[in-house]
Amino acid sequence: MPVRREDCLDVMGLAPRPMNGGFPPGLEYRELTKNEATGGDHLHVTVPAGWQSGQSGYVTAGQDIYILEGDLSIGEDRLTTACYAYIPEGMVFGPMSSKAGCKLLMYHNKPHEFVVAEASSPQADSAAAVAPVKTWRLGWEDPMKTVVKKSTFIDPNTGQEGRPPGVLTKLLRHNEDTKETVYLTMISAGFVDPGAETHPHDECLYVISGELYVGYTYDHKKADYKEDLEFEKDYYIGRPPGIRHGPVCTQSGALFLLYQSDKYTGIFSEVDDWEERVAGYMEKRAYI
Repeated sequence: MPVRREDCLDVMGLAPRPMNGGFPPGLEYRELTKNEATGGDHLHVTVPAGWQSGQSGYVTAGQDIYILEGDLSIGEDRLTTACYAYIPEGMVFGPMSSKAGCKLLMYHNKPHEFVVAEASSPQADSAAAVAPVKTWRLGWEDPMKTVVKKSTFIDPNTGQEGRPPGVLTKLLRHNEDTKETVYLTMISAGFVDPGAETHPHDECLYVISGELYVGYTYDHKKADYKEDLEFEKDYYIGRPPGIRHGPVCTQSGALFLLYQSDKYTGIFSEVDDWEERVAGYMEKRAYI
């Protein structure tokens, strides 16, 4: 079963809830989406200034952690804004603390509880861990050169199918077994993709900064049809397989954390009124 569909979720409009499940008190979370079959979820977590866990332990699920703002110390590692880490299920970590407070994204692949422990569980795959990464040290890559084989965009210089330039990624994690992939993704100012696409896998995006527009989104039956969706900082998209979306554009550019449950596959189609919709968005949008 796929993730719960969220087309244009204003995350800060959600009421925060206390984080239970054995986690030390003081943490609050907002649920972005959930997979009812696996029990996995995507959370926005708030850590108060001065918070301390006091003990080390492990979580009964894999955890992707991305720092949106503030600081979080995990053992001897101090993560600050734009740092990323992955802690596999059962791998011991901590203690944890935050001097200034912190807002972070936390993604789990199954139901999760925090277990106080001094050592990892016997089943822990510690080799799968991604040690804290200062993502600004990673180079940007153009994913369109290798992963995209077909598009509705025609390069005006060559007349060949391609993807519009302006999308760059930093690969943070890829699991060869499950095919889960986590990217930091940027689309440049003025980017326009005139087509629509759909994927045979989950695709989830959290807008870290900037703005973007999506003209249409609907399922394969066109039963849940929405249009003219506008996204800003702290908005979230949760797309199960088969959700068509496009055209896409941005005036100022956008940065987001991208999760995919399988290797990227895009199936494209044309959007007849893409230019009218893009022009309407650009006309009213101020640079930010």
